[in-house]
Amino acid sequence: MLVVHCLCYHKHVDTLEGIVERITYYNEENGYTVLRLKPRYGSAPSNALSHDGLTTVVGNLPEVTPGESLKLKGEWAVHRDHGRQFKAESCEQVLPATIEGLKKYLGSGLIKGVGPVTAGRIVRKFGLETLTMLDTDPQRIRRSDPGRPEICPVFDLHKIFTPPARREEAATGCRTAGIGCLDCKDVLLAHLLPALEPIRERRQAFAEKPERIVEVLQEGSRRARAVAAGTMDEVRRAVHLTP
Repeated sequence: MLVVHCLCYHKHVDTLEGIVERITYYNEENGYTVLRLKPRYGSAPSNALSHDGLTTVVGNLPEVTPGESLKLKGEWAVHRDHGRQFKAESCEQVLPATIEGLKKYLGSGLIKGVGPVTAGRIVRKFGLETLTMLDTDPQRIRRSDPGRPEICPVFDLHKIFTPPARREEAATGCRTAGIGCLDCKDVLLAHLLPALEPIRERRQAFAEKPERIVEVLQEGSRRARAVAAGTMDEVRRAVHLTP
């Protein structure tokens, strides 16, 4: 009787969690990425960290942005020239859940015209609710994935600000993956920013002369009192009351 012993090999899988500090390289065609990650405490061995507390991650990943939190599975390896790095085989993206993470995320160039200073102001205003107005199509994980403009909140703004012909071009580009989400937002901003400019100019005028705001409020109160007094006179006459 022949007995065959089968030795089953189970590949060891390492895990790594942390926040994306910066993207060193990203290939849009295949998703190959080299990034620097700030690991969660205890998530990475000390000999994999550089002097700034970061580690290098490589692999075919979805498009990620600085400030995002990642949960990675793969293995640690030693590169001949670059030392120890994490070779990711799978990636779970988690949007920033801290104020500092949100600032880095928004200030990374995700939205044209929004840098670190503006990002800080936005996050101070909306706090942890900031990202609810930035959600796009969850179907578009990679640049090559087709999208669905009809479910994308950003496209609702296109309906308001973008001319019909240009809006349809963006919709077609989204559905065919001819353009990415950032390209779509660039089209929107090209029409949104000019529409907002008069509002910004008025805001700046008031910022330079804050006493004007007090004058406007006082004048508004004066007019409101006059209207209210006239309304009360009508009410008194209607119910036969005397002041």
